[in-house]
Amino acid sequence: MMAYWMECTYGAFGPTNSANFYESFDHDDWLTKLQEETARAGNIEAFMVHYKNKYAGFPTLPIWMVTEFIPLGNLSRGYYGLKHEDKGVIAEKLDLHLMSLADWLRTLT
Repeated sequence: MMAYWMECTYGAFGPTNSANFYESFDHDDWLTKLQEETARAGNIEAFMVHYKNKYAGFPTLPIWMVTEFIPLGNLSRGYYGLKHEDKGVIAEKLDLHLMSLADWLRTLT
């Protein structure tokens, strides 16, 4: 749901723009961790090998690809860093309060 919302609202590379997150969120660190995970999985997953060979910009990937392999902790951290209104829309689509979803993600992590 987070990937779908981010892509529809901010585009396939929405997570790379720090303006889509709270100012206090350590966006650079989060993005670095995503790119490290991407680089690690880059030669394993067939869809990533294809992307790497066909498109420029690797290890930056579209959000729907990133959510296929990143650890839940990084996804949870990204959700937590989203602006309040975005978290609310994502949680509402799951019939949850935004803080409940944040708490659940943290607990699962």
